[in-house]
Amino acid sequence: MTGFKALLVALAITGLALIFGCQSEPQNPYPQGYPQQAYPGQAPGFQQPGQQPVQPMQPMQPMQPNVPAQPVAPAGQPVNPLTGLAGALGQAMGQAQGQAGGVPTQMIPWQSLSQALPTAAPGWALKGEIEGESANMMGISVSTAKCKLTQGGMEATIEIVDTSMNPMIAMPFNMMRSMQIDSSKERRGPVNFGTYPGTQSWTKTNNNAEVIVMVHNRVMITVKVTNAASEVPANQLASQVNYAHIASLIGG
Repeated sequence: MTGFKALLVALAITGLALIFGCQSEPQNPYPQGYPQQAYPGQAPGFQQPGQQPVQPMQPMQPMQPNVPAQPVAPAGQPVNPLTGLAGALGQAMGQAQGQAGGVPTQMIPWQSLSQALPTAAPGWALKGEIEGESANMMGISVSTAKCKLTQGGMEATIEIVDTSMNPMIAMPFNMMRSMQIDSSKERRGPVNFGTYPGTQSWTKTNNNAEVIVMVHNRVMITVKVTNAASEVPANQLASQVNYAHIASLIGG
C-alpha cells in the first residue's frame, strides 16, 4: 500500500476511533468494598490527616463450587469492552454510507468490475491473467479486480475495488484532493477524469507514479506504474478505465 493510500486508511481508522471514543476510567479504580492500599514506604495503617483509618481486609470467602467468578465492572459499564462493538461499527458505517449517498450493502461481483479494466490500452501489453475476488466477512464486503500491463521497462498494476469500507475512505480522500506538492522528492496534486475526482502523484526518488480515482464515493480505482519518468503514464492508463461501465454497475 502506498503512502498516500495508507494515509487515507489511517484517516478512516482515526475517524472510527473518534466515533467510538474511549471509555473514561472510573473515578475509583478499586472494586466496591476493596480497601485502598498504602503507597510504597508507608507503614500499614498510615493515613493522611483528616482521612478515615484504613480498615483491615476481611478474609476472602471461598468460592462456591461450580459457580464461575463474575468480573466486577463499574456501574453502567459493560463487563466485556467489545460488547456492542459490532453494533457501533455497523452504525458508524451506516452513517458514512448515508453521507456518501447511500451505498447498498450488495457488492459488485469482481467479474463485472474486471470488464472496466483497460487490458487493451494502446502501447501496453497484458501481463498474466486478470485476477479477482469477492468476499464477505463479519459484515464487511469487498470485491477486487486487477491486472498488470507492461510497456518497455515500465510495469503497471490497475486495481478496481468495491467495498463497504470505501465510503469511510471517500470522505478523507475528497479532503486530501486539495493537497498540492512539488518538492525534490515528489509531485502530487488533484486530477479529474470526466466528473470523477482523483489524485495523481510521482515519487522522484524511485520513479513510481500513482493515480487514485473514486466513482460515486464508492468504487476506488488505483493505477500504479513503476519506472515512470513522470505521473503521465499512470494518468494515461487511468483515463482508459471504463468509468461509464462502473457507474452503470453502481446504478448512477
